[in-house]
Amino acid sequence: MATVESLRPGGHLERKDKVVTGSSPTLVEDVARLFAADPALLEDPYPLYRRMRHEAPVLQLDRMVVVSRHEDVLAVLKDPATFSSRRNTGSIIEARAAQLDAAGVEKLRAIVRTQGMAMTENDDPEHARLRGLVNHAFTPRRVGAMRDDIQALTDSLLARADDAGTLEVVADLAFPLPLRVIVQMFGAPLEDCDDIRRWSEVIAVAFGTEYSNVDEAYKALVEFSDYIVNLVEGRRREGPKPDLMSILLGDEGGQAQSDEEIVGFFVRTLFAGHETTTNAIGNSLVALLQHPEQLELIRESPRRYRTALDELLRFRTSVHAIHRVAAEDTELRGVPIAKGQSVRLMLASANHDEEAFANPDELDLDRSDEARPLSLGFGVHTCMGAWLQRQEVEVAISSLLSRYPRIRLENDVRRRPNFLHAGYEEIQLSLR
Repeated sequence: MATVESLRPGGHLERKDKVVTGSSPTLVEDVARLFAADPALLEDPYPLYRRMRHEAPVLQLDRMVVVSRHEDVLAVLKDPATFSSRRNTGSIIEARAAQLDAAGVEKLRAIVRTQGMAMTENDDPEHARLRGLVNHAFTPRRVGAMRDDIQALTDSLLARADDAGTLEVVADLAFPLPLRVIVQMFGAPLEDCDDIRRWSEVIAVAFGTEYSNVDEAYKALVEFSDYIVNLVEGRRREGPKPDLMSILLGDEGGQAQSDEEIVGFFVRTLFAGHETTTNAIGNSLVALLQHPEQLELIRESPRRYRTALDELLRFRTSVHAIHRVAAEDTELRGVPIAKGQSVRLMLASANHDEEAFANPDELDLDRSDEARPLSLGFGVHTCMGAWLQRQEVEVAISSLLSRYPRIRLENDVRRRPNFLHAGYEEIQLSLR
């Protein structure tokens, strides 16, 4: 059985605090409110994350264990034998199922089954097999070759705002840019983007609120799945093309996938391929506009963009938590974790851990901490589309700042009511 001490480089962990097996009722209540998407806490959850790291870095919260410190999150990610990525039978799922009638449980199982077909929800060797099918489409070289197309699409989206002098970033740039890119990569028609967006928004609520909207999410999933089945059938009639759909169908010499696998992969990847990038563009832009001294640094030296992205993604992480399931009875910092129990890894909290990052609540584009932000995962589960996301964020923000030198926020920004997928509902800019 692995523990955090055995996974820490250099041997045993030097405990600077006592083992935490419980926590104050107020902390537990506040964490539960955050996970239920309380608007007041969603607006700025970082003070609560600080309390979690200091009062209960490993917190037992009903059906799950919540891990908030950088070294502990990293320890779990480094131990897939003990902490599995296959969370479709974890305690979070079982707790939600217990609240539903028989029909609701069947719908929940269908949602989770589709979610479980994503490579991020699998361990090796299945994870390696799925990743190997499409990994070459997301290499730095392949993504770099797409830059001109991404720039052209960005310019076309921004051209509409030139005369108006204002821009609503989410609806007019941050959402359509990554969505159109991933849709084109898959070989789906661009005119279907509105439908894909509608389905994705409903599914995002399910993933981000512990499946609070089972009926709506199941309906969206069925419609999304039917759409993909029709796409696949059409492609089989038309023959192969140079896109991800043909790769999954085995048209490029690879192993053909079953229809169910293809549907599951498409749903998750079309969703993940734009949802997190939409939030990353908005979060990064707002962070810069709210920190004018850092904004000036990047204006003065555009070469900073590539190194600045790590700091922007750390400072305002788009995916606040990911999950694992205990494959065996274990413990972390003396807190017992039962086999089958869900473990929530607080990436956003880990990225603001003062033990890992100096002055973590400050945006510092010249940051040089040794610790690595966990914004895009770690190890074999590092986000497959990381290079694509970084390029889309860089192109979007650099284009806005160079095209509109007087850009500023026009009013207060409002967070989406979603704990896991953190982003803004609306970002209204004045461009003049």
